[in-house]
Amino acid sequence: MSYRYNPLELKWGYRRFPSSVKAVWGARAILEERGADIVYSDLASEEETERLQLIAALDGDPKGTGALHVAQLEVKRLLKSGGLYLTPRSDQITRELESRGLASTLTARGSFYRDEANEYVLADFNGAIVAGNTQASHGYIYLVGFIKPADFTYSLMCERCRLNTITFLSKVCGTCHKRICQSCEDESCPNCETIKCKICAKGLECGSCLAPLCRTEECLENYNKCLGCEEAFLCEDCVSDDVEFCSECAELTCAGCNRKLYADRKKLRFEVCERCDSPMHLKCHKTSNGICQNCSDEMEEEENEEIDEEETEDDENDENDSED
Repeated sequence: MSYRYNPLELKWGYRRFPSSVKAVWGARAILEERGADIVYSDLASEEETERLQLIAALDGDPKGTGALHVAQLEVKRLLKSGGLYLTPRSDQITRELESRGLASTLTARGSFYRDEANEYVLADFNGAIVAGNTQASHGYIYLVGFIKPADFTYSLMCERCRLNTITFLSKVCGTCHKRICQSCEDESCPNCETIKCKICAKGLECGSCLAPLCRTEECLENYNKCLGCEEAFLCEDCVSDDVEFCSECAELTCAGCNRKLYADRKKLRFEVCERCDSPMHLKCHKTSNGICQNCSDEMEEEENEEIDEEETEDDENDENDSED
């Protein structure tokens, strides 16, 4: 973008925009989980025609489907993805800074941090650009919107490998929410049909057979969990009358009765010994006052040792008394 003098002035928002634009919109917003909550906004234009054109592009038809809506969706995605390597910086902004002899650290990372000043493009839609900068405000984002000039360019890199150029039409991983290039794409999930990046595709395994599982919220809700630990997920093939436990729980034996914790195939949860944390059937845990057999034996031995020590002391005292 060129920063030559432009008579348009914004009271609120990100005040950097191409010198060639005839109308510009700006806003200051609070970053929240649901997106950018606009607090103040402003619009400046040279003529009424340009002002109406910009409003139509930002609002969309029907209203609420334009560039501002797309920008809000992008903010939500970036917050979900962790905000790393967020988006397109304007090549023209970088060149402008370098022509002034200024370091381009503000735009080089293209990352979205609340406590750093990074410029990025949130939407290139409906003929309009919506860009913003957190300006190291620790919670605010300053927005600017304008009709896209013919010479406006920016770059967008894959948020997973950071090597390949992508566009706003590139796919988004349904698990990590990063926008990725084709090289980083894995096969889509046959159940939820959500695309996954290659990293997320290998991030979760069946607790029994170790088959890879899809980590999207939709699929996680449909998986069954191990009946023992209630933490490990199980694939459809490993949920039956015979296998309902992850490999670790399947090997566990009750420290009270030495039987398998899942021997009767009922949906049992287990408790642990209050001394050694060994797993125990609920019934065994209750009847033994929460102490496993090994710990009970150890406690009995310790008690016997204490009794022997006391008897030994009593004998010694008796001998000393008799000598006196």
